[in-house]
Amino acid sequence: MKLKEKVRVFIWLSLQYGLMLIIFLSVLGGCSGSKKVVSSGGAPSSSAKKEPTLQPYEVFGVKYYPIPDSTGFSETGQLSWYGEKFHGRKTSNGEIYDMYKVSAAHKILPMGTYVRVTNLENGKEITVRINDRGPFVKGRILDLSYAAAQQLGMVKAGVVRGKIVALGKEVDPAGRIAGKHDTIVEPLVFGSESFTVQIGAFSSRSNAESLAERLKVIFSPVEVSPYVSSDGRNLYRVWVGKLKKLEEAQKLEKRLGEIGFEKAFIIAIN
Repeated sequence: MKLKEKVRVFIWLSLQYGLMLIIFLSVLGGCSGSKKVVSSGGAPSSSAKKEPTLQPYEVFGVKYYPIPDSTGFSETGQLSWYGEKFHGRKTSNGEIYDMYKVSAAHKILPMGTYVRVTNLENGKEITVRINDRGPFVKGRILDLSYAAAQQLGMVKAGVVRGKIVALGKEVDPAGRIAGKHDTIVEPLVFGSESFTVQIGAFSSRSNAESLAERLKVIFSPVEVSPYVSSDGRNLYRVWVGKLKKLEEAQKLEKRLGEIGFEKAFIIAIN
């Protein structure tokens, strides 16, 4: 073996040993963060704790990562509707599904988000509030209640091509009762959403920073993000990567799992 190759092997082995040592120390020093909670950034993730519908979930072997903020969200694809089979059952946010009221299900938008829905086949539009998860059929982006589907003129067709645009948050609950959807939605400024992979939350800042330094040899960027947990503890999260597409974040999550970070998970950041 040539000298240059020996040096490369030595560096690689040293790196792997260092990574495993830090993992071992983090367990002894109080490593937290095995729970998959979507966070919106450096602030405490208390909102995620209060809102369980923001936690990642899996359906039919596919992972979904709800985003904490609908800012700038738009999507084009197939619209569908669901009715009598689910009438009277609980929705994902705990409400009772009423097929004769206007509502909708989306896979990752925050519960309570209002979206403008357009049936691209006839031009009809409607504003609906997300209160459920779905649809879990490839190509479909939104499941509408029977009442919403009626207003969009798509009951008979069942599935139509459409577009959804997130409008914003509810600012006047009384207005919703009166059915004045357009007047109670606060428009959002279009922005962007990024994804990163969290590999742990450490009680020791030095352990978190040591791990981050070693990871920087292979990955970029690597960041230590401090925050205060719901029980008042100071923790230091180690984040790897900053990606625009969820698919890229999923590949990074898988790669990190292959080198020993099996509890790594994706979070959405602003």
